[in-house]
Amino acid sequence: MGNIAGALIATSTTLFAFTVIVAVIRVWSRLYLSRNFAVEDCLMVTSLLLYAALTAISYSLLQYGLGQHISNVHSPHSITQISKLTIALGATFVAGVGAAKISILLFYLKTFAIRTISIIVMILLVVTTSYTIACCLGLIFPCSPFGRAWDPTITHGYCIDRFALYYAHGGLNLAVDLAIIGLPLPLIWHLHVPKREKLVISALVTVCIIAVAVGSTRFWATHALQNGGDLTWHTALGVIFGEVEVSANIVCGSIIVMRPFFRRYVPAVIMSEGDYMSQITSSSMVSFV
Repeated sequence: MGNIAGALIATSTTLFAFTVIVAVIRVWSRLYLSRNFAVEDCLMVTSLLLYAALTAISYSLLQYGLGQHISNVHSPHSITQISKLTIALGATFVAGVGAAKISILLFYLKTFAIRTISIIVMILLVVTTSYTIACCLGLIFPCSPFGRAWDPTITHGYCIDRFALYYAHGGLNLAVDLAIIGLPLPLIWHLHVPKREKLVISALVTVCIIAVAVGSTRFWATHALQNGGDLTWHTALGVIFGEVEVSANIVCGSIIVMRPFFRRYVPAVIMSEGDYMSQITSSSMVSFV
């Protein structure tokens, strides 16, 4: 396969369109149906805007050869532009994923009023906010002087190990994802609700796990680049996997707050919000206090 630019365009466009639809439904649900639009919703909208910027940057990289094999990219200017734009790409990705995770954790903090879970969520909030800011700064300012990040003729100064930064960010992301998925499961499965509703919840969790697993495959692209891989080819694969990860965080983080929408338009699938939340609280007190 000589060029995966088409696959990148198709994947990016499809994922982004689907994510926008879900996010719009979320905003509609929170703003007009439940009238409970809050900080976590603003953060998720911010994540969507960063995702839009990520998609735009990935499209702009195509003109410089992203998706082709490096052997087919003969212009030094193109390599320089790719190096510059990947700085913006990486920082935008980290910020977008971070905003979505913080949004989900804030929702958890409001929803699960149990001391044990609240402490865990607050720790996760501090950790997620800290490593998101640290990684963003590290990716935006990777070298001193700054130009050394893309100009091979600059030999003085130093650069941080960006691959180590990507690995650290990916590992922390994965740990937080598993915590986000796992924290509510004991509470949900202790609810006295119909089996069909538990299956719906299980299906959502399964989709989120699969999406996280797919997004985590960007470790492979990072490893390939670190070991002298094909810059334009493996970066394109990393972009695809990264966009899957951002989309998964926004979609899964939005669906969990869209109960008013489902209750109004798909009442056969979801129970009433009041009954659902009261059962979560009751079950939580039995299980954790």
